[in-house]
Amino acid sequence: MTSFSGAAAGMAVVVLAGVAAPAQAVARRRLVPVPCGAASLAAAVAATPSVLRLAPLCTYLIASALPQVTGDIALVGGPATTLKRDPSAADLRLLDVAAGGRLRVLGITLRNGGTTTGPGGVRNAGTLVLDHVTLTGNTALNDNGGGPENTGNALIAHSVFAANATRGRTATETAAPFTMTVH
Repeated sequence: MTSFSGAAAGMAVVVLAGVAAPAQAVARRRLVPVPCGAASLAAAVAATPSVLRLAPLCTYLIASALPQVTGDIALVGGPATTLKRDPSAADLRLLDVAAGGRLRVLGITLRNGGTTTGPGGVRNAGTLVLDHVTLTGNTALNDNGGGPENTGNALIAHSVFAANATRGRTATETAAPFTMTVH
């Protein structure tokens, strides 16, 4: 196992205290099944706090923004669970975590988010855990990260970032402490 820790703009690296390992966090709460459909997913996210079990072998085609995560949510997918921006949606971020919000994403592909005002994949101002997540094809037309943008606390493990793009800077943007573990 190799660990990489870092922060942008000279900020100190902080290992997230109090962030339970994703599998441990999910085991403590009841799973709420979410049928394959963007409307079902939006309603479930709005009804926080929850552990949401997304449908396996499902692509949730997102045509309008999901509710911002302000509570404590876990999205559990797999196998082959995908959140994907509908090609007809002009400006859409897949996931948005507010300051004070907490989101854990496990076993899900986040594909083709795209915005002109920030990251297309995930914007995090709270606490974010990505485990066994693939971020791919996400774009930003400004200088923010195309895949994830982090101004809160983030822990990323066993995940793949591929083909995310932005104009001007990096496809992954962080202005706050983060920890990434590669196995």
